[in-house]
Order: sequence, then structure tokens, then C-alpha cells
Amino acid sequence: MDKISPEEKIQWMKKILQKKESISSVASKIGVYYTTVDKWLTPLYNFIDDSYFAKMPALRHL
Repeated sequence: MDKISPEEKIQWMKKILQKKESISSVASKIGVYYTTVDKWLTPLYNFIDDSYFAKMPALRHL
């Protein structure tokens, strides 16, 4: 897939954080590795309360 726009990244991140999509499914749909999508989310980790992460099994490793 061609490079996606910042706006598209934001839309995918929203879907992940709202539990509408998993990191793996987003990575697969846009043709990148899981770790690439995970890196997009990293800056957000500092701004979200730890209790929010406790509800998200895919992000508990952080």
C-alpha cells in the first residue's frame, strides 16, 4: 500500500483505541507490520490514564 496520510493514521488509531479494530487487523489492512502501528500509538501512551490501559488487553504489555 502507498504511504498513508496523517489523517488516515489518526482514523486507524481511533478505531484501535475504541476497540473497533485490533492493532493486528489494522496492520494487515494497510499492509504494514504490527510494530509499525504500535509505534504510531506510542506517543499516545503518555497521555492516557493507566486505568484505561488496564481495560485494553492488547496494550497491557506497556
